Amino acid sequence: MSIPAPKWLDPDAEAVLRQARSLPDHDRLRLADELRASVPDDISAEWDEEILQRAEAFERGEIRTVDAKDVFARVEAKYGR
Repeated sequence: MSIPAPKWLDPDAEAVLRQARSLPDHDRLRLADELRASVPDDISAEWDEEILQRAEAFERGEIRTVDAKDVFARVEAKYGR
């Protein structure tokens, strides 16, 4: 199943996302890793901690997941493009 690019994304970013999604898995993972590494360290450290806390909470059964398509639909309904 293909998740559409959120309509609130900048058109240039949307084009990059479309292209990136067509790459092989290993290239997408490398690209994601490079993009994450490009975020300033202070922000990236905060996100690393947030990701760890969320993953641990999920494993303990304290939070539930939501389909990305549902999240994008809610954001689009609220903010549009």
